Amino acid sequence: QPRPRVIISASLVGPPLPESCLRSVASFSGNPPGIYSLCLSSKVFHMPQPHGPLLATKLLREALKSSLHRVLKHLEVPAAAVGFADLTSPTGPGAVLSGSTMVQVVLGEVWKAADIDIFCTAAAARAVRSKLVQNGFTLARMHNNYSDAGNGMLAYSLESKVHHVEGWATTPPDGEIPDPLEGWADEPRPFKFATACTYGETASSYFYGSLNELAPFSCRKTADQVIAALPGEPLSYNYQL
Repeated sequence: QPRPRVIISASLVGPPLPESCLRSVASFSGNPPGIYSLCLSSKVFHMPQPHGPLLATKLLREALKSSLHRVLKHLEVPAAAVGFADLTSPTGPGAVLSGSTMVQVVLGEVWKAADIDIFCTAAAARAVRSKLVQNGFTLARMHNNYSDAGNGMLAYSLESKVHHVEGWATTPPDGEIPDPLEGWADEPRPFKFATACTYGETASSYFYGSLNELAPFSCRKTADQVIAALPGEPLSYNYQL
């Protein structure tokens, strides 16, 4: 049946609820698809505003932020560890969240088996590492390329513009013994943060040294490709994690 005229008339004048209430609803829902559908229900959500973006944009931002916080909480990742607003430059963001993390955020879902993917520029890499160390993470893996093992296409890895990939793990408390690594004969030793920071000082040399042993040519690094944290700040590195 057609909607009552009074409701249609009201929707042309303004939203059925004050903006503050609608933003609270969007934030509480943490459901971007649902809020998107809501914004399609009336043209008032897309009318030009005297100041700032459209009401639809504001509501979607609230829903996306709430969804992101829920995903980060599930993964036990502090929001400060992946807050990269201060790394934005006139040419664009220095670091962004990518991969399945953002798929979950956009869909308003939380997946059991997932991790956090961060894509950053070489210039922002040191700052990203410092944020991770400050918020309880330790560098655990370094790979010389990024390739999708599921597509079976070697050409993809050859065409990739990613310089290298790093894997980070939660920093355990001092004295905790990490779980044994599959395929490693050595028993893991108790973790010590100070020792991990000492290892971090040589992480770049270790990475490029190992890479040059495999490559038929010398892989030189520029200053912004050195694997390190910000000057004066520690880089925690432990391959046992």
